[in-house]
Amino acid sequence: VIRRAIVRRFGSLDRKHLASRIFANVRDRRALEGILHPAVRRTYMDAMKKMKAGVAVIDIPLLYETGVAKKFDLVVVVTASRERRIQRLAARGFSSSEFQRRARAQWPLARKKRLADIVVNNDGSKARTKKQIDEIWKRWGNNGHT
Repeated sequence: VIRRAIVRRFGSLDRKHLASRIFANVRDRRALEGILHPAVRRTYMDAMKKMKAGVAVIDIPLLYETGVAKKFDLVVVVTASRERRIQRLAARGFSSSEFQRRARAQWPLARKKRLADIVVNNDGSKARTKKQIDEIWKRWGNNGHT
């Protein structure tokens, strides 16, 4: 259903094509969000309702922008410097102007960091990031809030 709606509206499921289109046109971005966000929200809410106990980790890139942050007990924002984020997009074949379009479509990272319960710095090595995640999991993952 979702795939058909995207193809009907945008003519393609090609991620790079969609990204260049939706980050260049607010109306297209809102249309795609209107297709995706309700379905994604239903999926994670259904999964959480089925849980009897434990911790659910849900990756929601537009958590604050969509107004759903208040539904979660703990919000972790993963951050990296502007330079590092540009490098990572470039490694995936995107230009710095594409980075600018994506950044304009989201809240500033500084704002998200201020609102977060925990901030993970992802500028360093994978091992450094993993260590931060392990510390969070030790504190929050096993027994809930301490």
